[in-house]
Amino acid sequence: MKKLTLQQEGDWIAFSSSNATFISCVRSGITPASFRRYDSEARRWLVYYTKGPELVGLAQKFHQVDLGELPGAWQML
Repeated sequence: MKKLTLQQEGDWIAFSSSNATFISCVRSGITPASFRRYDSEARRWLVYYTKGPELVGLAQKFHQVDLGELPGAWQML
């Protein structure tokens, strides 16, 4: 199982994934759409920081999750 690394970049959490099912769940689970976006140049997804708990919950269903450079409190999710 591939590890998914989440990293904070300002007010956004960045990650890359090639798992189409996971990406579909992110699209339907992180609403409204303004809280998520795809950076086509860097080939990664960005999710607004306040939606982080939802993102971590989804990621734990599909991947081993590395919370990367997220704050220490995130380690408890």
